[in-house]
This record gives sequence, structure tokens and C-alpha cells, in this order.
Amino acid sequence: MEIGFIGLGAMGRGMAASLQNAGHDLVVNDLCKESAADRLGRGGSWAETPHELASRVELILTSLPTSQDVEAVVRGDDGVAELAEEDIPAVLSQHVELPTTFA
Repeated sequence: MEIGFIGLGAMGRGMAASLQNAGHDLVVNDLCKESAADRLGRGGSWAETPHELASRVELILTSLPTSQDVEAVVRGDDGVAELAEEDIPAVLSQHVELPTTFA
């Protein structure tokens, strides 16, 4: 399965590594491309934007630190919400200040 992973910090780095170790193909995105070096070195591919990532995968996973980061990835310029009509499942994993919901 081709999986998109956004957010390769302390938590996301390990999650993405586990997915690759399980045999999944990864397309990754992070604010800092250097954070993706390990995943890219293991055969992952880079997406310049969340929107580009979403256009290339069957599932989107995130590991983001704040609700503002989630908002930017989902609804910001080049966000994944622009592809919502394509019914791509997304799992949002992050530290979120309450209340934060997406309809």
C-alpha cells in the first residue's frame, strides 16, 4: 500500500519507519526535508506539499505537534482537503489543544 506520512519529528519518525519496515511504500512531507532523510534513504519518496502527497497515495497519516499545524496541512494552501472528493482516508495523529474538531 502506498502511504503518505506528514510530520517526521520525534514521534512521526518512528511511526514512518515501522510502516516502511512492514513493507509499505511511503511518500513523505515535513516542514524540514532533512527530517525525511532516513525515510528517503530507505526508498521513500518526497512530496513538496501535503496536496502533492495526497494526490499520490491511498492513505494519509500525520504526526503533528499542534492544531495549527493540522489546520495548515488539512485546509491550508496546498492542503489535503482539496482532494477530499477523492475519498482518501486520513488518520490525524497529533497533540491537539481542545477543542479542535474537523467536520
